[in-house]
Amino acid sequence: MAKKMLIDATQSHGVRIAVAANGCLEHFLFESSDRKPLKNNIYLAKIARIEPSLQAAFADYGGNRHGFLPFGEINDDYYQLPISDRKNPFPEEGATKTEDKVEGSENGTEESESTSDDTKSNGRNFSRSRNRSDNRYKIQEVINRNQVMLVQLLKEERYNKGAVITTRLALAGRYCVLMPMTASGGGVSRKIINIFQRKKLRKALEELKVEKGMSVIIRTAGEGRTKTEIKKDYEYLLKLWKDIRELTKSSNAPCLIHEEGSLVKTSIRDLYNREIEYIDVSSDEEYKMAKDTMKAMIPSHARKVRRFKHKTQSIFEFNKIGGEISKIYKPNVELKSGGYIVINQTEALVAVDVNSGRSIKERNIEETALKTNLEAAEETAKQIRLRNLSGLIVIDFIDMEIKRNQIKVERFLKDQLKNDRARNQIGQISSFGLLEMSRQRIGTSITEMQGSEVSALEVLRKIENECIREKNEKLFVYTCPSMLPYLVNEKRGSVLDLENKYDTKIYFYEDNSLPSPNFRISTNILQNWRMDGQIIYDSTAERGRYQNKSFSKRKHPKTRRRIGEESNERLEQSVDSEESSKKNDNFNENAKYRTQRSRRKFPFKRSPLNNYKKEETKNKKPDDATETKVQPAQDQETKEKIGKKVTNLLLKKVKKASNKKESVSGSKKVQKPKKKRGGWWQQK
Repeated sequence: MAKKMLIDATQSHGVRIAVAANGCLEHFLFESSDRKPLKNNIYLAKIARIEPSLQAAFADYGGNRHGFLPFGEINDDYYQLPISDRKNPFPEEGATKTEDKVEGSENGTEESESTSDDTKSNGRNFSRSRNRSDNRYKIQEVINRNQVMLVQLLKEERYNKGAVITTRLALAGRYCVLMPMTASGGGVSRKIINIFQRKKLRKALEELKVEKGMSVIIRTAGEGRTKTEIKKDYEYLLKLWKDIRELTKSSNAPCLIHEEGSLVKTSIRDLYNREIEYIDVSSDEEYKMAKDTMKAMIPSHARKVRRFKHKTQSIFEFNKIGGEISKIYKPNVELKSGGYIVINQTEALVAVDVNSGRSIKERNIEETALKTNLEAAEETAKQIRLRNLSGLIVIDFIDMEIKRNQIKVERFLKDQLKNDRARNQIGQISSFGLLEMSRQRIGTSITEMQGSEVSALEVLRKIENECIREKNEKLFVYTCPSMLPYLVNEKRGSVLDLENKYDTKIYFYEDNSLPSPNFRISTNILQNWRMDGQIIYDSTAERGRYQNKSFSKRKHPKTRRRIGEESNERLEQSVDSEESSKKNDNFNENAKYRTQRSRRKFPFKRSPLNNYKKEETKNKKPDDATETKVQPAQDQETKEKIGKKVTNLLLKKVKKASNKKESVSGSKKVQKPKKKRGGWWQQK
């Protein structure tokens, strides 16, 4: 299975990274230039207030809101204790820790190992002494207000909640995780199952000679690596920690001390493995960064980093994963059997609803439910990874009566999530058909970033793709009302960059008929919203609203409002032709009336009133000339003439009808001979 990592950084407003295998998307990461991730950054913070009722503190680290610091996340070194208690604040705790560590090493499974090594929160759980510290001290007795601490972000700000911070720092490298302020808890990741590899890595860990007061965890990527490679990674992290300490001494709180790094560096560090054949990068700056990162981590694999260049297609379209990426931003996901799932995220949880849809191929309801649920479990696990969903997740499966089928779906879902780099806890299907699970939070999910920002970035990407594919002097973009202000105001610089880069003028218009977040891009302006130009991209076409990509001219009586600069020549022509269109509308209404009457059995004769209207329109002066009012005397004369004509016509019709009745009554009815049934042989 050929794997490849694709880095799209051609646009100034963000970087997108995807890992694909045989045209199938496995991982997707996105970083916006306006909203960079803050998780795992290290800050010098100051305690703003202490809440004894919560046994927690709030620290000012420089963010929009104060960070939440629980008592269990405060390191013992920051405790303001008496001199007699500073040497060993928890004597009974130290004895139990050493005993647990020896017992774990004898059994071959250390208690201090991390359950998930792919995040920087590894190894924090084992060293927390929340229960023991709460029994001995209270938070108001241990720390003071305005106390300065070195903290690290565990969770970013979400909705109305502030960030969660900790003083138990962790620096992640390629093969190791260094915890400079945690004395106990080092070990080997539990994801490394091979016993011989575990023993080999333990020996390498003992030879590192970790400094006192620190601990090291070997990650899953360290499996199969030599002692020298692990040692180099440890030395790099040790040097990084020394630089952080020196910078902290000369800084004033609150301030940023260490930044996690760009998405390109972290993705190569966390996602790259030997199965990936090459890394394609679409911009020069990110290509140089990826090359330098690979040389520092794995010098022998630096040749796998390549510069992607294509004249007519973007990097994702060339690898045929652009359509799959666009589905990530939509709540509905189609299944192969005809069913679909709906994903909605709220502040409390993520809800996944499974529907059978058009799945009707199975024999009975139970088989249909089982097949749809298995497909939904596979697709849900994939969407959880791609969208980076986390927290509490509730899946509403289709009801199944047989318990064996429920267990089958549960096991299948666990198998699909076993290679996930985040920790998962999966429950059982309840009597209501609901399955509850939780997933470790790693960064911000794509669904949380949705809205006008993400939709506007998608519009800019489609515009650039069209400029790359074909050179156009003008492009006309029609968006929903909620998206247009963000594009025109916030992303004005990005639009100007695209215009200067590709020598194209871009015009934005508002279309109230488009639901959010749909948009439409065309080479020609849609005059009076008649489709007289080829539609390059229509986001509503994927939902089946329009079946054809090219549209011919079609007349439509309704007109819709447009917002934008009327700088095009066709707009000026449309303003001049409004008067003629009004006259044509009256004629079209009469034509419709004539066609309806022509379908009847009797012929339609034009009344003298219509003749009078025609004569009046012929004698009517243009709009520029002054209108002349008809005098009341002339008006009465015309009415009298029309009345006489109408009465004469009515009298003629009455005479004709009376003549017909007389002729019918005077003449005898001649009965036609009845036809005999049967053939000639029955006739005499």
